[in-house]
Order: sequence, then C-alpha cells, then structure tokens
Amino acid sequence: MCGGWIAGDQRWSWIFCVNVTGGLFAATIRAFHRNRVASARKLSIDGAGLAERARSAIDRCAMDRA
Repeated sequence: MCGGWIAGDQRWSWIFCVNVTGGLFAATIRAFHRNRVASARKLSIDGAGLAERARSAIDRCAMDRA
C-alpha cells in the first residue's frame, strides 16, 4: 500500500526507499540468525517468504489502481 501511495503522490524513485528498507531488515534478520548458536529446531523461512510475497502483491495492486 505504501508503494501505491508513493507512486501516486510522490516521485516514483521514492519506491526504492521502501524496497531498501525491507532489504536491510531482511539482511539484519539473516545476519542475526546466522550468528546464533545452532538450535535443535531449524529456522523456517516459509512464513517470511509468504509475508513478503503478499506485501509485494498488495503493493502491485495498489500501483495498478493508481
């Protein structure tokens, strides 16, 4: 939804700020989990991937309507 608002009301280049923020967040989480001591249960990234895919689809729909 932020992407659609940014594309409609701001310059389109601001959309990169949304993507960079998400990428930095993902890189931070990955680095945190990589440095942790291995636990008995492995980390599943299926939920995070699904959430990112849903966010991307919502952003695309918002941009198509703008």
